[in-house]
Amino acid sequence: MPKRILRPCNHPGCNQLVEKGYCDKHRKQRDQRRGSATQRGYDHNWRQARLIFLQRNPLCIRCYEKGRLTPVTVVDHITPHKGDPELFWDKKNWQPLCETCHNIKTVTEDGGSTPEISYNKEGQKVVKYRRQGYNITATVLNKPSEEAIKAANKVFNELFYKFNPKDLV
Repeated sequence: MPKRILRPCNHPGCNQLVEKGYCDKHRKQRDQRRGSATQRGYDHNWRQARLIFLQRNPLCIRCYEKGRLTPVTVVDHITPHKGDPELFWDKKNWQPLCETCHNIKTVTEDGGSTPEISYNKEGQKVVKYRRQGYNITATVLNKPSEEAIKAANKVFNELFYKFNPKDLV
């Protein structure tokens, strides 16, 4: 039983359904091109510096600007370092973000659509964006129930297979 809603693999043109990211085939290809976390500089020294930074900056800066208090989970490089060690270790280039805000920033920088963020009646964050030709709406839940996951997977699979653009060609 999957714990997340199944979505198409992030690799362009691949319709393999996965819980997140890439299917096994494309994950291996991407990892080989990208290198390991340690090869990219995220070693023991980084983990120690990250921990200290998170302790000193416990709230997501983007959520805080919107009047929300969200625990931080990611030290984000404001300007992507792309392997430059000086930029990687420049603490002025670090910002504390929650996972949701970090993912939104990453999608936006990587050429995805600009996400639209709102909040529903229950105070849950709702994120809408466009990826690989699909309009995606995600409600950020604290802990989704198994029933909610089953229902969401069922709806997504029915819609995905019913309206698959490849069938229209």
